[in-house]
Amino acid sequence: MKAMRMLVACLLVAAAQQASAQIQFTDITAGSGVEYVGETYGAAWGDYNGDGRPDLFVSQHRSPDGLYLNLGDGTFENRRDTVDVWQQFPTRDQHGGTWADFDNDGDQDLIVALGSKAPTQFLVNNGVTLTDAITSFTFDPDPHWQGRTVTWFDYSGDGNLDFGIGTTKQAYHVHRQTVTQGVRDFLKQTGQVGLSQIKTDHYGQLADLTFDGRPELILQSESQNFPHRIFGIGTVPFTDLTSLLPGTPITNDSLFADFDGDLRQDALVVSGKVRLNGAEIVAPDRIEAQLIADNGADRVIGFQATGDITVVLHWSARSVSRTYIGANGLHPPLPPAGQPITFTLSPNDPNIVGIKPHTSSDPTGVYVGYTPATQTWQLINASGTVGSGAEGEWSYVYAYVSSTGTVSNLTVSNLTAGDMPRVPVLLANPTGNLWVNRTSAAGLNIPVSCVSAAAADFDNDMDTDIYLLCRNAVSNAQDILYENTGGGVFAAVSGAGGATGPVGFGVGTGDSVVTADFDVDGFVDLFQTNGLALFPIHPFSTGGPNKLYRNAGNSAGNSNHWIQLDFAGTTSNRDGIGAIVTVTAGGVAQRKERDGGIHRWSQNHPRLHFGLATNTMADIEVRWPSGALTTYPNVTADHIYRVSEDGSIVEVDVGEPALSPCGPPIYNKATEQALFIWKNCATDTWQVRMTSGGATWVVYKGDVQSDQTFTSVTGFSIEANDILNVSDPSRIVYSLGVGGTSEDGFDFEFPAGSTVCFNRTAPTNVPIYLGASRTEMSVPFDLETLGACN
Repeated sequence: MKAMRMLVACLLVAAAQQASAQIQFTDITAGSGVEYVGETYGAAWGDYNGDGRPDLFVSQHRSPDGLYLNLGDGTFENRRDTVDVWQQFPTRDQHGGTWADFDNDGDQDLIVALGSKAPTQFLVNNGVTLTDAITSFTFDPDPHWQGRTVTWFDYSGDGNLDFGIGTTKQAYHVHRQTVTQGVRDFLKQTGQVGLSQIKTDHYGQLADLTFDGRPELILQSESQNFPHRIFGIGTVPFTDLTSLLPGTPITNDSLFADFDGDLRQDALVVSGKVRLNGAEIVAPDRIEAQLIADNGADRVIGFQATGDITVVLHWSARSVSRTYIGANGLHPPLPPAGQPITFTLSPNDPNIVGIKPHTSSDPTGVYVGYTPATQTWQLINASGTVGSGAEGEWSYVYAYVSSTGTVSNLTVSNLTAGDMPRVPVLLANPTGNLWVNRTSAAGLNIPVSCVSAAAADFDNDMDTDIYLLCRNAVSNAQDILYENTGGGVFAAVSGAGGATGPVGFGVGTGDSVVTADFDVDGFVDLFQTNGLALFPIHPFSTGGPNKLYRNAGNSAGNSNHWIQLDFAGTTSNRDGIGAIVTVTAGGVAQRKERDGGIHRWSQNHPRLHFGLATNTMADIEVRWPSGALTTYPNVTADHIYRVSEDGSIVEVDVGEPALSPCGPPIYNKATEQALFIWKNCATDTWQVRMTSGGATWVVYKGDVQSDQTFTSVTGFSIEANDILNVSDPSRIVYSLGVGGTSEDGFDFEFPAGSTVCFNRTAPTNVPIYLGASRTEMSVPFDLETLGACN
């Protein structure tokens, strides 16, 4: 009996050790296809081709965006050239994007918020491509909203998703979807719902804070108190419930999850300014500084330097007439077009001594001067209060200061509380009507300089862990992973479990982190962007790199189980946004909300994930937005399911790996008789090669037809008896003979958005291989969809 008790105890210990297995991530960015270095403005996971695998939208701000199709083999392919508006306007001021099936047709659509100089992009998914339909709706003839992030919700309760968009200068815009005789439209309802005076909101989130089964809308403004506003959306006008949560100063991101397992939502708030003021000595002879001044406040750096200094200013105002050197306010030389303001100063020059006097009523200005008595330089960014935007109350300077000697004794003055490391705030609701600060009790009371947050059960042990993306003003800080050790108490994982992000100078600054189980192995992975910058403007700045971290999960010895859920509303909206789900396994219940995954500028994959520890079965209960309740007992673990409001549950059929035309195949001209076709995805050039495999003579015939004119057609090893006819500029007719170990072919290009069909009519018994994967194709096939020609 004693031996049996010891055996049971050992088994329990082993089970507990497995349930709390160490979280480990592996950086798989290289070769993944999501490599990019530059400016970013958040990211969003969705499934735009409907194969069950998470795909990825990355806002690259003033560079062409990324639309990364998950190929199912651990790699992605950028399909941004299939989006019409991105081809027409590749460098517009693009901000956060969010996915949802707004028209209930089973595929994911995408809204991308843009700055005030361009209209919001409403990208409707037709099952193949995303097409901008913003002008087809009547909600606003001029949707230049200066938006930041869109949030989807069904406040009217009619089963059609409505949306709100956070803006920086206007009200939080709310649009209600209408369907009249099958035609969908949106009505702008900002005033009707009572939000016309709610200004400068960056993002909205959904969470059931009153525990009545219906989510509230929580709005947040950049670097303002959290929450900026809370609204009950079950009435029109909306009900102001802001007093529900205690205020947290200077917030840049937030998330809602049940961290302590009491089946009530908790709130984690990451504090601080989104973009920080600060300066650092990045080399013995060089300083970098980011100085953002507003509302009449000055931002000041001081330093000592041996020798002359050279100052390079990347400035939102870019005005040499308001760049003042010395007490007399001398101006630097006018830079060439498109170049930063640059000037060199000597401490021996009496004209650079002192700082020109100025007050807060003066216009925006940059002031530089030298104090011989202390051998100290000063550089000041003064916003003033005259004018508006970059020409007045707000001024952004990114400065490089280099010396012919060394720099030392760097100081930064007039920093605000939001510029300093701050303790995140964890608010819990243990009684259902009283929110309390549990930061210290949770082990999170350490000041950090973090800007984005995500939560998931990364180790599948049935509690929710936290990941924080961090940065400094001019360098990147190490990111932080907190493991939930039980009951909402956290311990930092060494080295963020391998997901530290790029750290140091010249590797960008952290922007956003989003979660998804991209490889559908049951363990939640991380994607992060590190291009949080407004200046320097490309090409002076290389920005920061994307990072894709795969959760090692099973390959690291973690055999914990899991369940993931997609939704199919019938009376409710198809995405089930607003649903509340309870999963019970081994006597432990977990509650999560179908909230769309929105946080600042970004979106986690909205598929709900539940870790089950050692349990292999679970009971599922779904409370739908309509009020319907569906239950699913004894569901087998380690699968993705789609639950439907009609009560059915089916396993999600994750499709075959997506076809990719990219990259040349490896083939042997002497032994293989085949036609090879691939796309050089760096140049958007299609290439066709034909081999005889040693045969004396093989003639390949066929054509390539486009609905637009080909932009180039170039023959490869064309002989006198070969035909490559382009007399019709939208059709290539070929008849190419090849023998022995030679090869013939041609290259061609066509405008983005074209429909192009490739056909080979002879010989009919020779295989056609596509891309580096050598996928065998049937003809004719469409070069965009890679399916049969329409």
